[in-house]
Amino acid sequence: MCQATIDATEEAVPEVITQDDEPSTELPSKDLGNILDEDKNSQRSKLHKSALQHLDIYFREYRKPADPPSNDYKSFKSYKDVLYEDLLSPANNFFGKLANYFAERAVNRRKRSTVGDLLSYTCALNYFSAIKNHYLDEFREKKGSQLACFDERTWKQYQGKIRTSKFQQARENGKKVVDSKEMATEDEQRGLAAICLWNRTIEGINFFCLNKLLLHLGARCCEAAGQWKKDLRYHVIRSDQEWETDEFDVLQFYLDRNKTSTNGQPVIFNHRKTILLDLYFALALQFLLDENDDPCVYPEFHAAVQGKKAGDSLDSKAATLWTQIYKRMAKIVDLFPGKLCV
Repeated sequence: MCQATIDATEEAVPEVITQDDEPSTELPSKDLGNILDEDKNSQRSKLHKSALQHLDIYFREYRKPADPPSNDYKSFKSYKDVLYEDLLSPANNFFGKLANYFAERAVNRRKRSTVGDLLSYTCALNYFSAIKNHYLDEFREKKGSQLACFDERTWKQYQGKIRTSKFQQARENGKKVVDSKEMATEDEQRGLAAICLWNRTIEGINFFCLNKLLLHLGARCCEAAGQWKKDLRYHVIRSDQEWETDEFDVLQFYLDRNKTSTNGQPVIFNHRKTILLDLYFALALQFLLDENDDPCVYPEFHAAVQGKKAGDSLDSKAATLWTQIYKRMAKIVDLFPGKLCV
């Protein structure tokens, strides 16, 4: 028999695999449920809960019968009373007046008192949108997105009116429309770095290194927590100008921006002034002293994020761990009052 015949024969006879030999690829049986159903512990679910509490307040204290009177008008005591059929009737389209409630009446429920405690622009807008999303989810099987009360053009007008009202309130009260979070100063960053080093622990070194990455990447805690050692890349930066011959050897990182669903490959340079703010010094210390062969750059933070329950906020888990470690690091200040030099 020629070689060609032998090859053809071998290809024609498939390998016989018995049921006992076949590897199992099935995952443990589990009711997956609908991916659109919220986890009650998620940040989104907590936002919706607060928003719906405001809707109940609006129903009890501010919603009045239709004018002119309508036989279709229905009184609601709770958001749970609203049915799909109710939203089909123009007499029960309460969203225009609800927008006015969030613009002019809704207050911070933790300090319910004066005009100065009205909800912020961002909070009012988020709550208003959360109520819409609640009913879209509630009636998704009935094509809730096609309801006239959720018309995109009208909804943008509602949001625009809330914005105008909140901007006017800010001007009248001499407040900022959006209060941005205060950034740590360079002295504060250097102080935290010194505290980490003075602790003389692997945890302190890892925390020191994590904070350098947060600083230089402008990353959120959960984004830095997801760094893998295999994604670190050596990169050479060269000028595109002929007369520039300098080359810079740098590290390139892979970064997923969870909140914006984007990613990038930023590079980081040495800090120009101090090793306390230098990522390369921090990484060198961490890799030199840490005997952990974990593939993650920050195993403890990575484990915290991976161990989250479905629906939990990635950033809240990582931020909680950050706060816990920070408190442990800061205890050294009490041991050496006034003697910590940065």
